[in-house]
Amino acid sequence: MKASEPIILIDNDQAWLETLSEYLQDKGFFVETAEGPLTGLQRLEAEDIHVAVIDFEMPEMNGLELLRAIRERRHFTVVLLLSSEEDPRLAERARQAGAQAFLSKTMKPQLLLRELVQVLTVCLTLAAMWKALIEHFDRLLPAPEPERRPLLLPWFRGNPELN
Repeated sequence: MKASEPIILIDNDQAWLETLSEYLQDKGFFVETAEGPLTGLQRLEAEDIHVAVIDFEMPEMNGLELLRAIRERRHFTVVLLLSSEEDPRLAERARQAGAQAFLSKTMKPQLLLRELVQVLTVCLTLAAMWKALIEHFDRLLPAPEPERRPLLLPWFRGNPELN
């Protein structure tokens, strides 16, 4: 699968960023990197990036704090949170905070790629559906019944709060 959406990898480990970035680029993804959560947040605010893969363990703020900051600013960013900890409670907290996936940072790159493709496929499909729904919303609603329109007009005209 070739991804059309750019992905940003956010981590404080430069070697990990380079390794995963090269792997994903070799698989056809357009990847940007940000060393640290503050840099990543700035890049997300400045650029048109809708997919963020972020590490949980970072010194300035952890992945959940970064996830909350992203949600406050960009509600529709797809976020995958990675951690070397495999704590089910942390995974649940990540999902409750709005992460689309919580993955093990130690998993094989092939498994990470598979998870990334699955999450992106679902999220991008939903985004396209929402876009179509918003663009065509007025055509989806039935027109008001002609016999009801005249009944409502006197009420609107007689209500000083609506005039």
